Amino acid sequence: MTTLVSNNFILPAFTGLILHGRPGFESELEAELIYRSTALAGSHEVKKQDEGLLVSSLSMDVPLSERSPLLMEHMQLWWPQWIFARQASACFAYLPALNTQDRITDLVQAIPSFLHVGDIVFESTDSNESKKLSRLFKALEHRLTERLRQQGTLRPLAPFRLHLVFRDGQTAWLGLSPIQASSHWPMGIPRLKMPGAAPSRSTLKLDEALQWLSEEEQIRLLKPGMKVVDLGAAPGGWTWQMIQRGMLVTAVDHGSMEGTLMQSGMVEHVSADGFVYRPRKTVDWLLCDMVEQPRRIAQLLAQWLQNNHARCIIANLKLPMKRRWEEVQLCLDILHKAARTLPTTPVVRARQLYHDREEITVWVLPTRLM
Repeated sequence: MTTLVSNNFILPAFTGLILHGRPGFESELEAELIYRSTALAGSHEVKKQDEGLLVSSLSMDVPLSERSPLLMEHMQLWWPQWIFARQASACFAYLPALNTQDRITDLVQAIPSFLHVGDIVFESTDSNESKKLSRLFKALEHRLTERLRQQGTLRPLAPFRLHLVFRDGQTAWLGLSPIQASSHWPMGIPRLKMPGAAPSRSTLKLDEALQWLSEEEQIRLLKPGMKVVDLGAAPGGWTWQMIQRGMLVTAVDHGSMEGTLMQSGMVEHVSADGFVYRPRKTVDWLLCDMVEQPRRIAQLLAQWLQNNHARCIIANLKLPMKRRWEEVQLCLDILHKAARTLPTTPVVRARQLYHDREEITVWVLPTRLM
């Protein structure tokens, strides 16, 4: 079945969603999907397919002709709100027995002739076993791209991304997402290299968090000369990221900072308790990666917001072993309540990034970019 979505583009019939998240957090991802699906007046039957990969079958109480456009509309609304999903696409085909001698033909035949896409990504699961598929993806990508371009499926201006999600060499799901409401990184995983000069691997968490900002946000909110407070800074992994962007950092920690950071002339080290320290004047950025109960960190961020100590915030919340979805909701409620007390309500986002572990990253950003 096909569904007209506009004068120019037609959608296939979707059977459910394909979601990628962090291995070990599948139950939180499922809980979030059920929470968001209430707006669809429908229900999901969710199955874990592999580590970090969920595929749902969707039932919706709307006419068949309205299901695909409605799901695509909600995917656009959900994308900035997802916490435990790093990548999301709407499934329209399941191929359980690909011909290993000619996978290209099977894939092309499963893609409707009317479908137009502007981008293609090959994806698998976030496991050591699935990494073996990278060689297969390289062999398939060029040939499939050329085939789809020749038959008119691949068009530069089409607003959709085609996802080819492989569990192994013979099993695949095909999905679709709005390009502006999905990650251009396969499985939502950026391939970041550890900078040799950075003091710790935690630097990758902030690097990834900054890359999740929109292009306009990066231009407007990451300017040389901006003032930053980094709570729990030692040895300086997060501080290092900001001085690479020409910012001036007040590093707050009783621990020692890495020597070359202090030699840069761009870092002031304050030996103080991160829960007690407050800046004399409003700073551009507050960073916080302290190991503490998540709700206590959320309450600290709320205080900084309500007292106008910082215009922008990036912080990590370390999650408990149990009831993690509930704890995240509690922490975000604390932040949203604080945000609503301000003259202009800032944007609050949260997501579990690839370089996060038992934690999520939170952004609080001004509605009007500086």
